[in-house]
Amino acid sequence: MTAGPVHGTWEPRPAARWEDGFLGGNGRHGALVFGDPNDDRVIVTHHTLVRPNGAEHAEPPRLAGELPALQARLLAGDLTAAEDFTDGRPLQWVQPFHPAFQIRLRRPDAAARDYRRGVDFSTGEITAATAGWTSRVLVSRADDVIVQHITGPGPSLDITLDHRLANVPAGLGVGHGALLTPEAPSSASAPATRTATAPTPESRSSR
Repeated sequence: MTAGPVHGTWEPRPAARWEDGFLGGNGRHGALVFGDPNDDRVIVTHHTLVRPNGAEHAEPPRLAGELPALQARLLAGDLTAAEDFTDGRPLQWVQPFHPAFQIRLRRPDAAARDYRRGVDFSTGEITAATAGWTSRVLVSRADDVIVQHITGPGPSLDITLDHRLANVPAGLGVGHGALLTPEAPSSASAPATRTATAPTPESRSSR
């Protein structure tokens, strides 16, 4: 196995619960990656999918100028230095994310050998690898997309968009529909339509 990233972390087994998944994001979209080679899950979030709690207009603290003093205290052995690293405001929780859906990638069960998953803090790339299988996930800031690149030996890979997240309300309804919108006609072809998904009237949302 190759060494882990210089700035990052790694684990020797897939995440068994969402709390142990690796995170990626670009400020708008986020991805929580489990890294299971036989049943991988990528939970997708968006910055507008949150539960309001009164912190909607909170601004981040301006503490960049205080970092050198904090670093000096930590290097001097002050283990409590970070406890008062604040701008003086009272404790305020951020708005918790509400996940949108998860992408599941299933393949026939295969024994994992020399498994490792990791996240590189300098690039934001989340990787997982075992014998004959690799996964790379990146949430691009420049293009505002979530990209997952998979390599594997077999032709069989089942890809689904799954709304059945852990602890989802029992009565949650999910609808599937289509909305046709016109596209601008081009000189080389006739007018076309594109398809977008939309919830059916009887579906309910937990947002």
